Amino acid sequence: MSNPDPRQTLVSEPAELRSMARLADMLWQNGEYANALNALHRLAIFTPDHRRVLEMTADTLLKLGRLEDATNAARRGLLSSPSSASLSRTLGAALFENQRRVEAEIWLARATALAPQVGALRLSHVSVLFALARLEEAETKCRALILDGHDGPDARFWLGRVLWSLSRHDEAGRHLDQALAGQPNLARDIEFVRLSITPDDFAGLASPHS
Repeated sequence: MSNPDPRQTLVSEPAELRSMARLADMLWQNGEYANALNALHRLAIFTPDHRRVLEMTADTLLKLGRLEDATNAARRGLLSSPSSASLSRTLGAALFENQRRVEAEIWLARATALAPQVGALRLSHVSVLFALARLEEAETKCRALILDGHDGPDARFWLGRVLWSLSRHDEAGRHLDQALAGQPNLARDIEFVRLSITPDDFAGLASPHS
């Protein structure tokens, strides 16, 4: 008697798939990205079009610095899950890290449109607009974010940073002071802003990885 196909055995046992998914998630949460990727690849054998598996695989490749692989994985995932904000964000982040900033902005704009409730995602979009020197748009996005209730230190920092680059220093200073009061560890970044260090001179707070 022939042995059963192990894929069919697993598919008939949803608990096995759930256990494998929990393992991948645990490894990812612990920062064991290479091991998480192996678990995700095994899981994808049985659930190749599962949205969460596609999202985690693309994001894990990005965290491992495998930018081309992350780009390709995100694009493939979007074919079956075009409404995934996570895949759009990962694609935008990978493109940004590859210095393809104009393309990155398009995908991050799409991600924020799909998930406008995620403040960190919207700040990532602001950071790319800032890197592209589209400062008026970045200001508008920051103000909208604050009006929508995401009035935290990061949002105030980015609004202050954008306004400083627009030479509106008094107004910028007020927002930067608010950011510092809420998050003292922003002191170094705020000092850089006040010294008028350019966007490429230090890492952005809201990297598209966020």
